[in-house]
Amino acid sequence: MPINNADANQNPGLGTAPFGYEDNASASRPRKVTLVGITDGTSNTLLMSEIIMAGSDTDFDIRGDFLNDDRPCTQFMTINTPNSGTDVTPYCLNNGRNPPCTTSGSQFSHKAARSKHTGEVNVLMGDGSVRFMRSAITLQAWRAYGTMNGGEAIVDN
Repeated sequence: MPINNADANQNPGLGTAPFGYEDNASASRPRKVTLVGITDGTSNTLLMSEIIMAGSDTDFDIRGDFLNDDRPCTQFMTINTPNSGTDVTPYCLNNGRNPPCTTSGSQFSHKAARSKHTGEVNVLMGDGSVRFMRSAITLQAWRAYGTMNGGEAIVDN
């Protein structure tokens, strides 16, 4: 899988995600992106992914909550490959029904793309296509898909 310039540590100098904040912190400064700004190409830029909601409405776990406009509710990042890692968020419940999570260890939330599909997760690309992305995708390729202007050329997932 040829990838040019992709950074396994997701160095912001090598590309940014299409959504977020201009200063990476202030909700009052949303990043505004045009198609011209997606220089990696819309078919190589990940816009969103499915995530798993809490196991029960009574669980105090905001992951998968798209109805709430609180800052940590609708975010997922390409920090961990799909269906892997431990989510970090101020409101989650590790009860065996929900994906693994912790409420400590970071002042910022991050959540993995997650699904109940065996070995894959649905993603929406910038060109409007929906793809199955393998959970076994390399971290470098997954993070390259998460940027819109990193200069990566990704041939396969």
